[in-house]
Amino acid sequence: MRPLEPSSHAAEVPSATQSVARDRPRSSTLPARGPRRRVLLASLALALGCSADKDALADHQALWARSGPPSYQYTITSGGFAPSGSLRVTVTNRTVTSAVPVGETFPPAVGETVEELFADIGVQLDSDCKVTVHYDATLGYPLSLYSDCGMEGFGWSVSDFAPSP
Repeated sequence: MRPLEPSSHAAEVPSATQSVARDRPRSSTLPARGPRRRVLLASLALALGCSADKDALADHQALWARSGPPSYQYTITSGGFAPSGSLRVTVTNRTVTSAVPVGETFPPAVGETVEELFADIGVQLDSDCKVTVHYDATLGYPLSLYSDCGMEGFGWSVSDFAPSP
């Protein structure tokens, strides 16, 4: 029997529709079904911890550092355990210059830069919660985060992202 090696998927930058979740390690060398697969998956998950998530985060931060514009706008919508709401955020030269509530909802308290959203993802990945993150495949910015610690979870999603002149 060959020793298990982590799949190369962890080093790849996931597409915009892929999620990165710590409880779903991938390896093409695992048995197709049965109790042996479950034992191997559990062992692999313990061995890898959240490295795949951290690797994906680092990959997308690097992509954003190379490709992301210094000025942009986006809408962030929060939801989950706390009341949900949306905020239209404007960032100019990597500094939040405006954060305006959208509609009659309970928006997030403050607007954040993409770098601050990455920091939020890092904090959640360091927790014991199940965390799912989606990233934009072209620029690398986070599209969404969902964190579930056993009770009702919470998260946010980014939409209407547009570079500013």
